[in-house]
Amino acid sequence: MQINVWKSTRRADGFTLIELMVAVLIMTIGLLGILDVMINYTRINLDNVMRDEAMRITEETMESLRTAGFDVLAASTSTVTRKVRSMDVPYTVTTNVRNLSGQSKEIWVEVTWTFKGRTHVHRAPSAISLGLS
Repeated sequence: MQINVWKSTRRADGFTLIELMVAVLIMTIGLLGILDVMINYTRINLDNVMRDEAMRITEETMESLRTAGFDVLAASTSTVTRKVRSMDVPYTVTTNVRNLSGQSKEIWVEVTWTFKGRTHVHRAPSAISLGLS
């Protein structure tokens, strides 16, 4: 009868260091993917909030032009600063007016802003006619 002196005394109920490192690597790759998704989600959400604010500025400008006198409508450029998520964002508001006829004018309101090196633009047209009495 032969006795095996080299019998393994290693227990098989835990992880080896290599297995643990591979598991940590796989989890890190997965978490980096989730982090990238969250960063893109935040950027897109902030872009949308800034665009919504530009639309509000366009609507406010258009309403003030509609209530202004027909004869005083003229092209102009101004800067409006709005707070968007604790950031002061400057919006440039440009108004263009063109005579269509003696009794109607075409108005374009253009709002531009820059975020992370990209310039964004929102435009809205309208026409105003002189009411006949």
